[in-house]
Amino acid sequence: IEGITTDFNPYTIVVALTKAFVFGFIITSVPAYEGFYVKGGALEVAQASTRAVVVSCISILVCDYLVTQLLL
Repeated sequence: IEGITTDFNPYTIVVALTKAFVFGFIITSVPAYEGFYVKGGALEVAQASTRAVVVSCISILVCDYLVTQLLL
């Protein structure tokens, strides 16, 4: 318990919660946008979902770098 209290930094909690909020926003908004604007049949839905996954992954990587550079 002593080691935890001596090494505890509340700022890391703020960074973790900020990243969780940003990542959650990306994970929910990108697929919702892609799904809302898809037109056509099942093939277009599959393409939109693949595009949403790719854009989400790239956005998370970029935002992870930016948030880390801004907050640390």
